[in-house]
Amino acid sequence: MEEYSIEDNEELRKAIDDIRPSHFRNLLKLSIKYCDQRLNNFLSILMKRANKLQDISIKQCQTLEHLFDLNEFTPDNDGHDKYFTQIKALILIELHQVKCIWNKDPVGILGFENLQMVHIISCSSLDKLFTPSAAKKLSQLNELKLEACQMLQKVIDSGNIETIKFPTLNKVEFKSLSRLIHFYLYPLEFPQLRSLIIEKCPELEEFTTGFATTNASQITNDRSFSELNELKLDNCHKLVCAVSSKALHELKSLKKLIVSHCNTLELVFNIHDEISYHTNLLQHLDELILIDLPKLSYVINKKFVRFCESMQSLQVKQFIIGNIEDVVHEKSRF
Repeated sequence: MEEYSIEDNEELRKAIDDIRPSHFRNLLKLSIKYCDQRLNNFLSILMKRANKLQDISIKQCQTLEHLFDLNEFTPDNDGHDKYFTQIKALILIELHQVKCIWNKDPVGILGFENLQMVHIISCSSLDKLFTPSAAKKLSQLNELKLEACQMLQKVIDSGNIETIKFPTLNKVEFKSLSRLIHFYLYPLEFPQLRSLIIEKCPELEEFTTGFATTNASQITNDRSFSELNELKLDNCHKLVCAVSSKALHELKSLKKLIVSHCNTLELVFNIHDEISYHTNLLQHLDELILIDLPKLSYVINKKFVRFCESMQSLQVKQFIIGNIEDVVHEKSRF
């Protein structure tokens, strides 16, 4: 058996009662819906035998406060993961009572090294996701999507002051996270990030140091965004600056930029150091959309001769700009 689905409590009861020593040894894909707290027991059983499992999808289970009960499992002393080491995808949808996915630090117990995709949607009570030690193991994570998790304030809990690197992460979507303040309190690195979409996160103070931030004086790690192709910020009402950088030319891959309905945003790009007046900035940006930014003074805080020379589409809507001719002729000051 490589795929197994459970769609109600009766099926869950039968799966637990009828289990045999050979069951689930070759399981690759698990899909579960409409189950109660007995799911904790079933997942503990699978941890001990389904060591080939790659995909977990759990939806619309309304009474669970956590998914993985790790109290009976002892971490490996060397920090090596022992269970679910082949997991590649974790999808959680409409688990409204779930406060945490695992009830203690999963490092040394659950495997993360092969995890490539995490989608968590409409888990309205979730207030904890990754510990710093777990996040450091996400070396293969490609896609992170968090949506409608109203209690979540930080994606990674506070820990030691250290940089966490996501070496393969290329897509991040944060949507309708009404209490999200930080991704992580300390620096993050995203050397392969290509798409970043943040929508309806009104309390967000910083995505990472100097990037989508309330503090325009901080300087981002430019190496983290050299591959960024698409950036969208919408309804993030505390942000003052989108990119606070000392080397804006590192954003060499940015093609599409949308900033909309951010009530306090004052500038899109803040350059800290001196750059030659003739430096070619954002040379691949071909679509720039700015909508309803009442506090916006500048797109970029310094003038350049060569700025957005490849831009094909420019939209500026629903706010007052000082001189529309600057937009058309210089493309450097708003």
